[in-house]
Amino acid sequence: MSKVAVKEDKVPAKVDWTEDAGMGLEDAAQDEFKLPLIKILYSSNMPDGVDKTVSGTDVAEGCVFNQTSEKAYDGKQGFFAVPCMYKRSFNEWKEMDEGNNRPVAVHKEKPLGLTRNGNKDILPNGNYVEDTGNWFILILDKDRNVIDQGMVTMKSTQKKKSNEWLQKLKSNSLLVDGKPLTPPMYKCIYRMSVTRQESGKYKYFGWQIKFEDYLDDSKDVHTLAQSREFAHFAKDFNMYFESEDEQGEPTKKSTDKVPF
Repeated sequence: MSKVAVKEDKVPAKVDWTEDAGMGLEDAAQDEFKLPLIKILYSSNMPDGVDKTVSGTDVAEGCVFNQTSEKAYDGKQGFFAVPCMYKRSFNEWKEMDEGNNRPVAVHKEKPLGLTRNGNKDILPNGNYVEDTGNWFILILDKDRNVIDQGMVTMKSTQKKKSNEWLQKLKSNSLLVDGKPLTPPMYKCIYRMSVTRQESGKYKYFGWQIKFEDYLDDSKDVHTLAQSREFAHFAKDFNMYFESEDEQGEPTKKSTDKVPF
């Protein structure tokens, strides 16, 4: 009796995709990416299609949301964050009733010719300027692994919180070979949470920022390497731009690589 030939299926070798990490994005330009903004949610800016936070609680006012990764975080519980870089800016806005939801310009230096009108600094063109603290952060899970990244902006009532955070970071000190050194931001872990706050008759959600720990040079080596790399990218990232001229052309365009 003859044997029946059985066709053997050849299983392809396991593909090591790590050799091609980032492949496919080589020709993408900076202006094709969206800067990941991390914001506190209000009823006016609730995300569509995102019902749960990463911890499983319902998304509601006071939660924190990354507009790019579409991850939401329970504001009351908070999360661990590594502040990798801080940049100050003076954001120029048109009045809200003109339908603008983004600045028309982001200045590195405080513009000249500002006039104080109530609680706003007004330019001769009628736009107003807000002193803004911009924080490039990494978000960590409970095991100190990086799970998200983006930029938190603090202005108006939250600019005071931003200044307090800067002071906390400046006050940090570690002994190295018997000498006190101020560690880089990217080595520090803080817990960021959201609380209900009020100023006069106004009530709003605001940041609560408390020091947690330092990244360990041995135990947190991968996270420390990521935070250092992100810090250097953010340092070189040009977030500033001028307003459009009368022909509608930007007066300045950045060509820097996006650090996200």
